[in-house]
Amino acid sequence: RGDLYHTKGMLEEAFAAYDSCLVWKSDNVPCLNNYAYYLSLTGKNLQKAEQMSYITVKAEPNNGIYLDTYAWILFMQGRYEESKIYIDQALKNDETPSADVIEHAGDIYWKCGDHAAALNFWQQAVDKGGDSKVLLKKLKKKLIINAFAAAAVMMMAACGTTKPAVNTTNNPANTVIENTEAARLKFVRSVSDHAVAQKNITAKLKFRVKKGSKDVTVGGSLHMRRDDVIRIQLTPMGLFEAGRIEMTKDYVMVVDRIHKEYLKADYSEVAFLKRNGLNFYSLQALFWNQLFIPGSDQMRDSELKKFDVNLLPEALCSIIALERDKMSYKWQADNKSYEIKQADVSYSNSEWGNASLKWNYGNFTSFGGKKFPSQINITAASSALKGGQSMTVELTLENLSNNSDWESRTQLSNKYTAASAEDVLNKILNVK
Repeated sequence: RGDLYHTKGMLEEAFAAYDSCLVWKSDNVPCLNNYAYYLSLTGKNLQKAEQMSYITVKAEPNNGIYLDTYAWILFMQGRYEESKIYIDQALKNDETPSADVIEHAGDIYWKCGDHAAALNFWQQAVDKGGDSKVLLKKLKKKLIINAFAAAAVMMMAACGTTKPAVNTTNNPANTVIENTEAARLKFVRSVSDHAVAQKNITAKLKFRVKKGSKDVTVGGSLHMRRDDVIRIQLTPMGLFEAGRIEMTKDYVMVVDRIHKEYLKADYSEVAFLKRNGLNFYSLQALFWNQLFIPGSDQMRDSELKKFDVNLLPEALCSIIALERDKMSYKWQADNKSYEIKQADVSYSNSEWGNASLKWNYGNFTSFGGKKFPSQINITAASSALKGGQSMTVELTLENLSNNSDWESRTQLSNKYTAASAEDVLNKILNVK
């Protein structure tokens, strides 16, 4: 009778019926399990629920349903590591676990820090017919958190000193480089001239974030318009837009489509951007695989002499470097093709600590008469990241195009709430 009342939403009557049943038979295991589970869903009397559920797993230690109930109650009590032990046992003892059990596993694994496994469990639950609205909301919520974390990494382009490793083998045949001032200037000019000249770059995107045990991949798209905007849109499973990262000359904006929130600030408003000397044009050059002069909106021929060049004729790449205050910039450019293979940006400050950012470029594809990297890997290590951990963002581009038929600015309705940029970014950088 208690189960019947519960299906009708009559909770008080259901719990009274369970109490009545247990008066007559206090060790009624199915009754104890159902009562404990439904009680836990209210978030109340969890100690009572845990005591009842514990009796069931002692009575039937290999019952997957009872193990799941006990795991879920421990989860509701905040005892995440204990709950993981029991949910693992539930899955082990049930060859065909329900979508609810798999969803519980996802919730528990997420709280235990294994985000990749959690996302996998939630996707399995969707595939098994679970409540798609609830599960998709969870997937979107968690993916946007990781997207925000990745956004912070990409906005730390002015961030320990990093010494680039230069491959000293497999030197292109017959490459002769004279180490003279004229040769060095010619090399820098060749690298600068190698940059693509397209006004627009768009591509289908695979966006991967790795930090500690976290490893999340999500689909999306990249839209860039020279001297105007860089935008990444994230669309998990291709079903919806979870959020977007938009960088223009005037502001940085991160939009959370799930919670209808956004942060928007100019480059001087956010402390870590301001103190690291970051602006739109340096970010643009890194995304577009180009050299840049910090603070300058374009690369002028007269500025090429400002770079220090270390020509390495016996290696695949030579080094182009630039020092500005506490910032250090280094590029590795191919001696033969003049493609930039790696860019290193490092920042050192006694007050704010050290940070480094490395951009690796690969899989160069013909585009607009030049070559453009379809694989961009960004690795950041900073004292701003919790525990000094490093974070890697991998961007895999497909279907490169110069399509210009898209809006360059995101327009938000009045349903969106502005969040404090500094507060949100601090949370992003401390995400576990």
